[in-house]
Amino acid sequence: TNDGPTITHAIASMKAGGGTAFLDGLREATELLEGLEGRRAVILITDGYDENSTSTVEEVLKSADGAQATIYVVGVGGVAGISLKGEYLLRRIADETGGRIFFPPREPDLVTVANSVATDAHSRYLITYTPANQKRDGSWRQIAVDVPGGLKVRTRAGYFAPSPPPIRPTTRPSTD
Repeated sequence: TNDGPTITHAIASMKAGGGTAFLDGLREATELLEGLEGRRAVILITDGYDENSTSTVEEVLKSADGAQATIYVVGVGGVAGISLKGEYLLRRIADETGGRIFFPPREPDLVTVANSVATDAHSRYLITYTPANQKRDGSWRQIAVDVPGGLKVRTRAGYFAPSPPPIRPTTRPSTD
């Protein structure tokens, strides 16, 4: 929404507590975006430490892929910084959803991060194609997008093909 008072009220009504479960939050956020039209992006601001999630990173990535959502990550590590394990996880989420990761060293740098995310979100293109392999087998299909002239493209590494339709049991009358 662009409604400032609504955003302010929503943020003011949040109460922190109980530890971090950002993987659960990302999964739920991307599930809410499924089926919506337009650009779908989630901005995660975190220290990279998840202590309470029941969701796995694979579930988050599958949900983000289903919603065609891009996840931008802002890693805020404080004095101790972000652990290597946390940084790896955050980079994986951003990279595999076509997003970016930022580690602003100081609070004033958040303005630059916000501007970068806004510019990136407005500079997106949708490219479609029909794959030669039309099998509905649910397998991972790797893709690559190459552009001329030394330009750089950020994209998802691939997609999951549609799964085959479910096998429906049939009943036959007994001949006994």
